[in-house]
Amino acid sequence: MSSSRSQGVLTTDPAEPLTPDLMDHLATIDDPRHPRGRRYPLTALLALSVCALTTTGHNTTTAITEWAHNAPPPILLRLGLPVCPFTGRIHIPDERTLREVLARLDPAQLARAGLATLDTRTGPPPTPHSAARTPGGAPEREHRRSHRTRQCQMPPPRLRHTAYAVDGKTQRGARPRKGRASISMSLHAARHHDAAVAACTQLGNKKGETSAFTALLDQLHDTELLGAIITADALHTVADHATYLLERGAHYLIYVKGNRPRLHTQLSTLPWSQIPVAHSQGPTHAHGREEHRSVKVTAVTGLAFPGARQVVRIERHRREHGKAQGSREVVFAVTDLDAHQVSPAELAAHARGHWTVENRVHYVRDVTFNEDARRTRTGAAPVVLGCLTDIVRQALSAAGWKNTQSGRRAHTGKDKVLDLHGIRRTRPVWI
Repeated sequence: MSSSRSQGVLTTDPAEPLTPDLMDHLATIDDPRHPRGRRYPLTALLALSVCALTTTGHNTTTAITEWAHNAPPPILLRLGLPVCPFTGRIHIPDERTLREVLARLDPAQLARAGLATLDTRTGPPPTPHSAARTPGGAPEREHRRSHRTRQCQMPPPRLRHTAYAVDGKTQRGARPRKGRASISMSLHAARHHDAAVAACTQLGNKKGETSAFTALLDQLHDTELLGAIITADALHTVADHATYLLERGAHYLIYVKGNRPRLHTQLSTLPWSQIPVAHSQGPTHAHGREEHRSVKVTAVTGLAFPGARQVVRIERHRREHGKAQGSREVVFAVTDLDAHQVSPAELAAHARGHWTVENRVHYVRDVTFNEDARRTRTGAAPVVLGCLTDIVRQALSAAGWKNTQSGRRAHTGKDKVLDLHGIRRTRPVWI
């Protein structure tokens, strides 16, 4: 039977199989709504949100519904939106419906679904025709810079451990209209090598970031955490956190600062002048500055921190281009790994890789998806929208896009968006 469109009306009878990949993984998320009165399948609402967020300029729930209203019927059918059996009209959710559903979802389940989607991608690898160009063939600054960096720098060390960076994120636009006591926050665990968010949990305020550490990592399976390295900033220099990681068979590399004065004093008073530099890196040029890094590592015993076996001293020298004077910064970190388990070069790579969560996750959310300007504040909706943007970012990165914004601009066509996420065909959902 042929299909036609007249003010949103569609008559069709496709006999296509259900969609694989993204839709299958989204189907694993629990639907908090009562079975009675459900008009829109949860999978369709989530797939619609992911596809709309993929296109540049669509960063809010209002923009998502506008994207749906501008989509042709075949696209809406592929997403699984319901069809009236009498009129053939495809029902599109309004902004309030979408926002209220997102507000009741579990961000942890959505993060796990996004990670599973990324890990099971079977699409072709990025086109190797030119490493300095986008997958679409156009020259782009981030691709050129990444290409130059790989050519100029020494090859990175072979890492023997998977590493996860734990850090919190504030949704500034989700602040309530009155008062500043409550603000939407989330805590993430992101893999270093591909910036994929493996776990996510919603927080009430800044104090909750420390208490939610174990609950966040409980989302990771034992097979994921066993032998992995967890990197965290000084806020998580907590003895209970180290004990938890050791009990689960994981390792840690945690920064130590003034919030643990006794431990910091122990580290800073070690005879560092007698310890040789174990690894150095630089000069590197990025963000308008030149940077040199040197790493010293020494084995220790008797530290006031569970399982600590080595201390890492990282010294950074930075100088902005065009200026004669630079800055010097020294930071310390502790790890439970022995010298035979991890080399100084690996420790330096993991210490720098910790900032993956800031540079490739949080920064992209704020700048590319304009998260801080998003005013959605209902329930878990701010964090859930962040998880949906992570799915978009991870899909574009897996497709070869170094710059997420460039990838979003390249996916203005709705068919192209659905193809990116592996959404092929679906049967109509009759209501």
